[in-house]
Amino acid sequence: MYQKKVSLFKKVLWGHITVISIALLILSTLLTVILEKVFYMNEVRELRKIGVPLAQQTNDLKPVDSKFIERLDQLLRYNHIYLMIVDQNNQPIFAGKKELAFLPMLKDVFQQNKHGKVVEGQSDWGKRTITWIMVPRGSGESKGAIILFSPVQGMLQALRRTQVVIWIVAGIALVVSSVISRWFSTHLVQRIQRLRALTKEIHQGNFQTRIKVKEEGADEITALALDFNQMAEHLSQTHEELNRFEQNRRQFIMDLSHELRTPLTSIRGWIEALQKDYIPQSDRMRVYQSMKKEIERLIRLIYELMDLEKIRSGKIELKKETHYIRDLFELVIDQLDWMAEEKGIALNMELPEEDELVIYGDYDRLLQVLVNLVKNGIQFTDQGEVRMGAKQEKDQTLIWVRDTGVGLDQEALKHIWERFFKVDPSRARYGGETGLGLAIVKQLVEAHGGQIEVESQPGAGSTFYLRFPLSPANHISVQVLS
Repeated sequence: MYQKKVSLFKKVLWGHITVISIALLILSTLLTVILEKVFYMNEVRELRKIGVPLAQQTNDLKPVDSKFIERLDQLLRYNHIYLMIVDQNNQPIFAGKKELAFLPMLKDVFQQNKHGKVVEGQSDWGKRTITWIMVPRGSGESKGAIILFSPVQGMLQALRRTQVVIWIVAGIALVVSSVISRWFSTHLVQRIQRLRALTKEIHQGNFQTRIKVKEEGADEITALALDFNQMAEHLSQTHEELNRFEQNRRQFIMDLSHELRTPLTSIRGWIEALQKDYIPQSDRMRVYQSMKKEIERLIRLIYELMDLEKIRSGKIELKKETHYIRDLFELVIDQLDWMAEEKGIALNMELPEEDELVIYGDYDRLLQVLVNLVKNGIQFTDQGEVRMGAKQEKDQTLIWVRDTGVGLDQEALKHIWERFFKVDPSRARYGGETGLGLAIVKQLVEAHGGQIEVESQPGAGSTFYLRFPLSPANHISVQVLS
C-alpha cells in the first residue's frame, strides 16, 4: 500500500510546534490555577483585615452600636462586601442582606464556630459564588461571630482578563517560536540536503568532493560532515590505489604475456628447425643450451607467481633455522657474479672478520630475498658496484644491499613495494624481471617478523635495509650452528 512521504522539514517543524504548543497549554493552565488561588487568598486576606478588628469592636461584652454597624455596612457594600453579625446562639443580630441568613452552609459554619477559630471558604449563592470568612467575637467560649461575604464576580472578571492576556501572550509566543522553529528546521534540513547532494556526487564517481566545516559550535551534523570528509578522503585514496593497481595489473599482463611468448616462440622455432634438420650437428648443443635457459626462465616466472599467491593467501611455510650470513653472501655472489661481470660492475660483501654473524630464518627464502635485491642492484647499475653488508644490533640482525645505480625518485619510492610495479620498464627484460620481486621480498621479510626499508636518490644509488629478529617469535633461545 502506498504511503505518502512526509519530509524531514515538516517532521521537525511540526514536532517543534507541537512541543511548544503543549508546553504553552500546560503553562497557561498552571498560571490560571495559580492565579485563581492567588485571587482567592488575596480576597480572604482582605476580608480577614476587615473581620478581625470588627469582631473585637462588636464583642457582645460591649454594646453594639447599630449606627456604626449600618455606616460600616454601607461602606462595605461599596466594596461588594456584605456583613452579618450573630450572637452566641448563632442568631443574626445584623444582616446586610437578609437572604444571607438562610444560606445552607451557615449550619456547618456555626458548628465550627464552637471551636472559636477563624473559618473561611467559598459557597454557591444562587447562580453566584461567594467568598466568606467567619471571625469569632471574643475569645474562649464563643460569644457570636462576624461573617463577611464577598461575591467572586469581580475576582472572576479580573481572572478572565488575566486569562485573556495569558492566552494572547501564549499565542504571540507560539507565532514567534513557530517562525524560529521554521528557520531552525530549514537550516537543519539544508545542511542534511547538502550532505545528500555530496553523497550523490560520490555515487557518481566524484571522490574529490568535500564539505566545508566550521569547527566552532560543532554539533552532531558537523561531526557527520567530518566523518563524511574522512570517508570521501578514504574512498578517494582507495579509488586512486585501485586505478594504479589496475594499471599495474594491465602492464603486468602485458609483460607476462611477452615473457611467456618470447621464450615459447624461441623454443617452438628451435624445435621446428631441429625437426626439419635446418640446424647443423655442430650447433645443436648450443641450441639445446639456449632452449634450457628459456625453459628455466619460464620455470622461474611460474615459481614467482606461485610464491606471490602463497604469500598473499598466508599459506607460505617457513623452516626457520640459524645460518651464517657469510655463507649466504658467498652463495649469492657465486650465483650472480657472472651477471655483474657482464655489466662490468663489482659484486662485493662487507662483514666483520672477527665475528661470525648469524641470522635466524628459512634458508631458501633468505637466499631468495638476497638474490632478488642484488639482482635488482645489478640490473639498475651501469657502473660502480653492488655491495652486501651486515652487523649485529641489540636484538636484531641488520643486513643491507647497496648499489651505485640510477636510484629512485620519491614517487617511485611510494610504490616500490606494490605488486606488478616496475621502476623502469625499459630495463625489465634483463633477467626476466616481472615486477614481482620486491613485492615478494617485502612480504618474505615481514613473514620472518622483520622489517625492510629503502633509501635512494636519483643518480646516487639505492640502499635496502633488512632487519631480522635474533630469536624466533616464541622467544625460544636459538643455538648457533657450529
